[in-house]
Amino acid sequence: MVLKNYKLTVAYDGFGYFGWQEQKGLQTIEGVIKDALYSLTERTLLISVAGRTDKNVHALGQVFNFKTDWKLPLNKLSYLLNKRLPVSVKVIKAEEVSDSFHARFSAKAREYIYLLVSRKSGCPIYYKRYIGLVDNMKNLNIHLMRCAAKLLLGEKNFKSFCSSGSTERTFVRNVHNLTISQASFSGLFGEKIDIIKIKIKANAFLYHMVRNIVSVLSDIGVGKISLEKLGVILDKKDRSLYGPPAPAEGLYLTKVYY
Repeated sequence: MVLKNYKLTVAYDGFGYFGWQEQKGLQTIEGVIKDALYSLTERTLLISVAGRTDKNVHALGQVFNFKTDWKLPLNKLSYLLNKRLPVSVKVIKAEEVSDSFHARFSAKAREYIYLLVSRKSGCPIYYKRYIGLVDNMKNLNIHLMRCAAKLLLGEKNFKSFCSSGSTERTFVRNVHNLTISQASFSGLFGEKIDIIKIKIKANAFLYHMVRNIVSVLSDIGVGKISLEKLGVILDKKDRSLYGPPAPAEGLYLTKVYY
């Protein structure tokens, strides 16, 4: 029996889903994708994913792969699956790849974006589904946040930025890029929205690592944490030295590099 290996890139609105990983009795991204694949192939397929996202986290470029003996029409695969998927989950690219390809283990790096908006910017409540909220964005010191970002670049032990519950054997990760930018736009009702975008690329990420980094950068921006304390946080490898992770709703997995 010859198995073909398929690599699919998907985007999804993660709000209301209990993360990527399939869980009995809960609506998950993996669950609805497996249901769509079963509807198409009448086979229960094993899926490997580049990185499991948490509850309410979104994706613009998530990648998964599966192997099957069913002869899927590659040129119509995206269309056929999207007909069976909810509007909140869409396949944006389908490819046939080598047998050795694995969505997680073949990945060289992942990239996330986190969006922040001020609670005082006239932000309607529906934006809470897609943007993390902070209390004092207008008082955020972007220069200090960018200085802090530079301290997080490179290969380091990021245990301080890993929430409890992780099963990782090593906390060493290599942050390739970490940038902070600002933009303003008009919302659906004409309101002005001021956005801070934090983009981070690394070889891999720990549990809640991006949201914890955003939390610390935000605290540095409003003066709750100094640049010196950031050094202490890294050295102490102690997650208890700062507050809770940034809200999940502002986080997007944007790209997986192979």
